[in-house]
Amino acid sequence: AANENDTVLVDQGVYHENLVLNKTITLASNAMYDDLHDWYEWSDVFGNHQLTNENIANTVIMGDEADPDLTVGSCLLINSPDGECITPTIIGFTFKDGIGTTVVEMIDDSTEVKTKRGGGIMVNNAVPEIHYNFFTENKNDIHSGGGLYIGEDIGIEDYFRDSRNECDEDEIDISHNFYRENDALYGNSLS
Repeated sequence: AANENDTVLVDQGVYHENLVLNKTITLASNAMYDDLHDWYEWSDVFGNHQLTNENIANTVIMGDEADPDLTVGSCLLINSPDGECITPTIIGFTFKDGIGTTVVEMIDDSTEVKTKRGGGIMVNNAVPEIHYNFFTENKNDIHSGGGLYIGEDIGIEDYFRDSRNECDEDEIDISHNFYRENDALYGNSLS
């Protein structure tokens, strides 16, 4: 229901969803209003860095209820419509338990191979800004990008694209994200 350039503010909670974003919007938790200088810190108790921002920790997009036989198993699929290049901003979530989105690759003229990519977020032919997010425990036979996968003009089953990439000239900004316990054949954290 959001219009281009709107901000969709998500309150704390656990959301069992596999979202598809195909517009230029800002999707944010209340962390968007926080001072995020110290959103994680070292813990001597756990022997690693721990998330300290309550809005990020408690605004969770869980991909755990995706049907493994369906296409979208990423917590969030960012996919530009044909002929467009969207530039959404994603701020302040935990992306957890995604199983990846089904991608169809042609190995040769007659061999089609299906793999899963991007457990937490899969980006296809878009130029998002993805900041201050926690990607954790995204796994389940993911080929590439357990936490985050970024590609262009990928044949997503049920969302096939032509071969034109409208986002050739832009750069993707994925700074200030935190990854833990994601798993994939290639790129546990990101690919």
